[in-house]
Amino acid sequence: RVKRTLYVTDLDGTLLDQAGRIPPESLEILNRLMARGMLFTYATARSYVSASVVTDGLRVSAPVIVYNGAYILRPDSGEILAREGFSAPEMDFVVRALDSFGVDPLVYAYVDGVERVSWIAGRENDGVRRYLSLRQGDRRLRPVASREELFRGDKFYFTCIGERAALEPVHAFFCAGCPFPLYAPAGTVPAGVLVRNHARAGDQGKRHSKALPLAGL
Repeated sequence: RVKRTLYVTDLDGTLLDQAGRIPPESLEILNRLMARGMLFTYATARSYVSASVVTDGLRVSAPVIVYNGAYILRPDSGEILAREGFSAPEMDFVVRALDSFGVDPLVYAYVDGVERVSWIAGRENDGVRRYLSLRQGDRRLRPVASREELFRGDKFYFTCIGERAALEPVHAFFCAGCPFPLYAPAGTVPAGVLVRNHARAGDQGKRHSKALPLAGL
């Protein structure tokens, strides 16, 4: 039986150029090789929506990995092939911890069967406002009025954006006090990510103050 190699790349800082696009020469070469039978895909911290935009023209047929491994999807339709979510005890622990630190995260969840990114309207800091300004027109955006609404739905991913002084204690708490296995790489900065999955948490959002990339194992 002939063994085949699957080539997997990250997007930001790897396949994408400084403008956040695949260079035309790379796009042409990859499409030509895939047409000849090369197995190729990408794994990214980006959402399926965001990844689809920056990989426009890349004719990937193998499943793609998004949200730091929380989802594996078909690239053409977005059909979910596999997912890794928080268990009920993990979710309860995370929400209570964020509440205790007074952190208002961006919450990624399926609400009534539709993917949404929720936040409490009127409590945005500069980093969150920048995040939202770069995603104008994104249908996933869902401003809410209460924490009860914020945490509604099938939650799978959190992003915490804020000043270093505010987020460092939160990062330290999850590193030291989490009762379930947690991946928390050292030295990562800006927009924090809290996601229950088995993939490497990437250094996304390098324009903000402090990151907490955390992943349950």
